[in-house]
Amino acid sequence: MKNTLKTRLLSLALALVLCCGLFTALTSTAATTETKYGAAEEMATGVYTIVVPNITPTGMSAGAYYIDHGTAVNPGFLFKSFDEKNHDGAAVWKVTKVSDTECTIQNESKGDQGYINLSADYIGYGKKQNLNYEFSAGKVRFFVNDGGKKWYIRFTNSNRNESRFQSGTGEASHEFKLYGMITTTIEDPAPELVIPPLTGDPILTLACISDLHADYGLQNKAPYVRNSVIKTINAIAKNENADILLVGGDNTSDNGGTSHTGGWTKETFANVMDKYKELAAFATPDGYSLWAAGNHEFQAGEDEGYNSYAEYIDMMIEANGEPLSIFRQKDDTALANSKYPDFVLGMHYNIKNFDFIIINAPWGKSMQYSMGTYKWLSERLKSIGKEKTVFLLTHYPLTDSQNISTPTYGTSGSHYTSLTGILKSYPNLVFLYGHNHGGSENVYINDDTFERITSYTAKGKPVYDRNVIPTSFITCFMGSMSYYNYHLNPGGLTYDDPQIIQSLMVYVYNDRIVFQMKNYGKALADVVPLSWTVMRDIKSTLEDSTGNEDSTNTSTTPGSTSSGNGEGNETTDGTGNDATTNTNTGTTDTPTTGNTETGTGNSDVTNTNGDATTTDPVASDDSNLGLILGIVGGALALIGLGFGAFVFLSIRKKSAANKE
Repeated sequence: MKNTLKTRLLSLALALVLCCGLFTALTSTAATTETKYGAAEEMATGVYTIVVPNITPTGMSAGAYYIDHGTAVNPGFLFKSFDEKNHDGAAVWKVTKVSDTECTIQNESKGDQGYINLSADYIGYGKKQNLNYEFSAGKVRFFVNDGGKKWYIRFTNSNRNESRFQSGTGEASHEFKLYGMITTTIEDPAPELVIPPLTGDPILTLACISDLHADYGLQNKAPYVRNSVIKTINAIAKNENADILLVGGDNTSDNGGTSHTGGWTKETFANVMDKYKELAAFATPDGYSLWAAGNHEFQAGEDEGYNSYAEYIDMMIEANGEPLSIFRQKDDTALANSKYPDFVLGMHYNIKNFDFIIINAPWGKSMQYSMGTYKWLSERLKSIGKEKTVFLLTHYPLTDSQNISTPTYGTSGSHYTSLTGILKSYPNLVFLYGHNHGGSENVYINDDTFERITSYTAKGKPVYDRNVIPTSFITCFMGSMSYYNYHLNPGGLTYDDPQIIQSLMVYVYNDRIVFQMKNYGKALADVVPLSWTVMRDIKSTLEDSTGNEDSTNTSTTPGSTSSGNGEGNETTDGTGNDATTNTNTGTTDTPTTGNTETGTGNSDVTNTNGDATTTDPVASDDSNLGLILGIVGGALALIGLGFGAFVFLSIRKKSAANKE
């Protein structure tokens, strides 16, 4: 009797295993995938047709052309017309990704001697050779470093009906697209992102301005700087009780004449710096401020032969104390012998328990940081960690930043790849920039702060949907004191203030970051743009993440959410009346309740080329998790079913024997 009871209990347990296994198998779903022919969006090992996207060879029509295998050994690579919809017969090449910067290209029909070889003034077939590559915005460049120069695979017109490829140092006509079998993985829809009611005050408030452009004779008479700057700082001091003032560069410029024609002298520069110091000290209770260098920063001292940005470094150290780390041109081996070896390329501060990093392009350069700066930045971020909130302050946007007036105004090419390659590993990083403040109606914020915010995926892909949950770093425009060349201020920048003046406010709470553009100009004065909220588990570098009592922030709290279904509650005094003393009273609005934002799933494109598709390992782990669980569950179900049947038959057999 006891054995029979024990056997029945075992059967019941196995039945439960069976049910669990069946439930897992039925409820576990794999992500949907679709494989089709198209252009690759990132480099991966596979079989590709290498295509020139747009060219007009001599004697041929404009269009796309692919690299044919040719018949001659050297160089033997010819143009042939390419049609994406009718690509059968187009030559394919085996492209093998060796590293994040190197690959090989092989005509497999030629075996070990079928690799593209490249050097100075030579391109042809040969033994395996690693080529460098740069992949950006769906286009790739192949090159080698030879004799201190980059030699690209370039395409050129010829006086025949066959155009040839060549090796050359010019950067024109050297971008290709890779066409192959592309598998798109559509993840299961992400859960709705609910924005809980806002409670409490910010633990950190940042006031951001950019492109102050003291110039055009403004520097020659009091107050030496733009009225738009004074007006904005007064409003920030009166209404925001900000913790730190962040300035995005181009604080001075030389568009209105050189020092030899009355533009800049040491005396005029000193007057401007004194005013900036006064305003920075007035803007926040503790006088903290950080100043990036723009592409115009060096001009104030250029004719006089001094490093004008050094004055900003001294001002920051005086206000904030010594930085945790400072990286100068003399610390970069490639720039050690530059004109101004003490010019600062990077600074790392910890203020109010949060980390702030400034990166600047080398002296006289624009939108391109040095390789040493990338290494230094990577090391600083590693020292901070991926879980902590970091604010990266720089002058330049990325080339794919939302509503940039033209991609050439942002960091692009290999520099884009180097920078985003670092940043994409830090999901709690906020990238703040200026620079692009003219030439389009989209450069200023009309009615939604998100108009110039871009979030990125863990693979470094830009996302322009305000309702998608960010999975990696975020970039945000800081506003401008000097918008130009748009319908209200046509033409170039002048002495006069623009009609639109905007400053970004960043409110950091324990569980979220709120981005809010504020208007201080004559135009849009009554418009409160919709704010954008990203939920974050905020962790600062010190144990006291809420700040000390004397830094408690009672600034205006925005009431809108990132879903766009709420209205901002801020009341901002945009009149900019000059204040003589900083009372820093601040105002606190009642937080809005019940607003939510919904996030939708996004599609990551995984490149799987050739007959045997190989999925990106990271994407594969995520997208196939449901399939793996289903297989495991099904296996458990079969095992349970078989064993349960075996036990059941054994019981029946034993029962029958007992009856006999």
